[in-house]
Amino acid sequence: MKLCRPDIRLVICDIDGTIIRRDETLPPEFVKAVAALNERKIPFAFASGRLPYMITPYINILGLNYPNAACNGAIIYQGETLIKRYPMNGGPLIPLINEACRLGMTVLYALDGVEYCMEETDHSSTRRLVRDDYPQLRPLSETELIGVQFDKMNIIDDGGRCPWLEDQIQPLRSCYAITRYGDYGLEIVAGRVNKAMGMKAISALLEIPLQHVMAIGDSENDNLMLQEAGWGVAVANGEEATKGFADYVCLAEAGQGAAEAIAKFCL
Repeated sequence: MKLCRPDIRLVICDIDGTIIRRDETLPPEFVKAVAALNERKIPFAFASGRLPYMITPYINILGLNYPNAACNGAIIYQGETLIKRYPMNGGPLIPLINEACRLGMTVLYALDGVEYCMEETDHSSTRRLVRDDYPQLRPLSETELIGVQFDKMNIIDDGGRCPWLEDQIQPLRSCYAITRYGDYGLEIVAGRVNKAMGMKAISALLEIPLQHVMAIGDSENDNLMLQEAGWGVAVANGEEATKGFADYVCLAEAGQGAAEAIAKFCL
């Protein structure tokens, strides 16, 4: 673990669990901390599993105009400009998708910047009642799954069977990068795509050496980003394994924790 105070010239941050909780509200302390970064000309960017349109509201609130990494690094973009895309083919996933649908799991996929739902399930119909923007239903045939290039795919199961499902996909790990969220979700992107790769792309675009980058996260898909950043930070509510990859673990949770790290190391 690095002990000296870092020279931070770029901050890259996860969103879900790291700066927001279930209510998706940015804490005022965090908004103020990013405003202070802006005053000091220190860029702030996101590296998130979300699609660009789901990140945009936070970019607008914070008044940002820097490159960001979406879909766990599968999309690098700035504003309306697509800078780089690392798509995946759905063909090898067909047996997994079919089995997930047979078991009543929810399959979501991202295509051309839009997220869709493969089949309506109990989970998706329930979520649709509370979320006006829940992905619309758009089934795909096996031919389409083979021919289309996806940005990412999520499989959600309220029955806690995702550890079993993850076992089924193990033979495909050479082709896909897979993250499991507890017992309820799998996220799949193209092989070797991750947030660390997204972080490196952003730092290169801004011409800021990686040793001057602070990365903030909370869960498994942030681990490599925290490890490879010049300074890795885990918020207090982060997974214990993720804290092991951090140079600093915040005393506060989520957005308050991210604000704490920014104040401590950047301001």
